Amino acid sequence: MPPKLAAVHSRPGVALYEVAKLHLREAIAGGLFQPGQRLPSTQELAKQLSVSLVTMHRALKELEEAGVLRRVQGNGTFVTEGGAGTLQKLRVSLAVQNTASFADYYHNRILEGITSAARESGVEVIIVPLNETPPQRCDGHLLLNPTAAQAERFLARAGSKPSIAIGAQLTNMGWIDIDNNDMVIRAINHLYMLGHRHIGFVGGDDETSNSRDRYKAFADHCAKWPEITPCPLKTESWQLTEKEVPKLQEILQRKRRPTAIIAGGYYLALEIYRVAASARLAIPTDLSLVGVDDPPSAGYLSPPLTTLRQPLSLTGQTALLRLREMVQNPGLRLRLVFQAELIARGSTARLS
Repeated sequence: MPPKLAAVHSRPGVALYEVAKLHLREAIAGGLFQPGQRLPSTQELAKQLSVSLVTMHRALKELEEAGVLRRVQGNGTFVTEGGAGTLQKLRVSLAVQNTASFADYYHNRILEGITSAARESGVEVIIVPLNETPPQRCDGHLLLNPTAAQAERFLARAGSKPSIAIGAQLTNMGWIDIDNNDMVIRAINHLYMLGHRHIGFVGGDDETSNSRDRYKAFADHCAKWPEITPCPLKTESWQLTEKEVPKLQEILQRKRRPTAIIAGGYYLALEIYRVAASARLAIPTDLSLVGVDDPPSAGYLSPPLTTLRQPLSLTGQTALLRLREMVQNPGLRLRLVFQAELIARGSTARLS
């Protein structure tokens, strides 16, 4: 009797084809399908796993690209000779900024995605600072929000191992990112549809690419849209410094002050709530506000924050799974962009 697979079930934040792909890989690694053995048809596999043909086709295609399967036109899909060993225990490093804190929402959610995928796929993850040399026996590296210079120095110390940058689009390595340009455009369009034309931006010019990309996207988009009067405040980091608070207060007290602000990060949005209150401006009556990231507290602010929800956990999961594939097939290269979702709540309103 031919081997039969159990049905798979969706997992929060994980694409169904990734679940099906991992399930099939584990079946191969466990000996259910032997090297050289032909698999059931795509239609039969989709039926066994209770997924659509489209989902099953993508899972098989990616396993073929990872070297686990070999497809022969008109003859079927076969397990490769090395396919059964593709789930061997791997060890990868996660390199982070010295200032990064996994207590904050952004880093915590990405780490949650990485560790979740690591547990399910038998990968050991070691966290190291970006400015240090990783342990010698690492099969690959994940770099979280590196600058180009940091990535170059890290790779010079780490050697020629497969590597993926998370949150940075670099030329010398694979990367996975969330589209910061699209994120800012969504925020501007939302405010524009509510009648706002004098729009501010409070965001960082610090060393992380996310901050720079959002600030640049705001400036570029406003330059193409002459109806909008931009009012940016460039910050040094992910929160306002003592010098920057008076600058924001001055902007909000101008005769032609912005009627809406886009905050480049969640903690900056919290600062704007506070500074607006001190300037006697009510949100959203006097000032609409759009933030970035959607921790549970965003829905309990007064008023609840309109924000751009990034797929952070999915980003971490995908980075780990794709790095594992790159370790097993060094020729693979990753270039992947996710998009954020605008969550409209009470901090934005139509301009009266």
